[in-house]
Amino acid sequence: MLKRVLVLTLILLSFTLDGCKPTYEAPVDAPETSVRSKKDPYEIDFVQINNNVIDTFQDDYYQKTFPYIKNLEINGDNQSMTCTLNLEVINNVSGDAIIALLTSLTLDIGEEAQMQDFRFELPNGKNFGTFFDKYSYHYVVTQSGKTIMDDTVSAGDEMPFDPSLTIDKIQESIASASRNGSVGDQTSVSSKEK
Repeated sequence: MLKRVLVLTLILLSFTLDGCKPTYEAPVDAPETSVRSKKDPYEIDFVQINNNVIDTFQDDYYQKTFPYIKNLEINGDNQSMTCTLNLEVINNVSGDAIIALLTSLTLDIGEEAQMQDFRFELPNGKNFGTFFDKYSYHYVVTQSGKTIMDDTVSAGDEMPFDPSLTIDKIQESIASASRNGSVGDQTSVSSKEK
């Protein structure tokens, strides 16, 4: 009996000592996440950005917020360091609704660029990230074949949109307006018009 207690104690002791192994600690507090040097040229995959942003905007949450997107295309050029957004919206969409959409798209482009190259900083509510410090941004919005917005923001210039206007804030605003009975403007349209 004493042998059994002794063996059982040794087994339990071995399990408890096994759990006391040292844990791994990172050798530096803030490791450099990009393998590229700051001097290396940027090689952004705009096809991937286009596909990821389109996938994001096909999500139900985004579809509910921006049901007026008819067509969307993002492309760019690493040599000239430009990013181009071509957006087509359905008829009867207010200018404010288009600006909210452009803001959300611009934030998403900044996030997608940062995922590809960690030298860029993410948008943070105060700016659209540092991608647009390096790349100029040309956006064109059309409606029924007619261009209603066509502007270029040079690299490093301030965007004409509010970076703190996130999709969550837009959704809150829509919900608040619908509770107050003031929704009915151009932010909500039937799917027949798409």
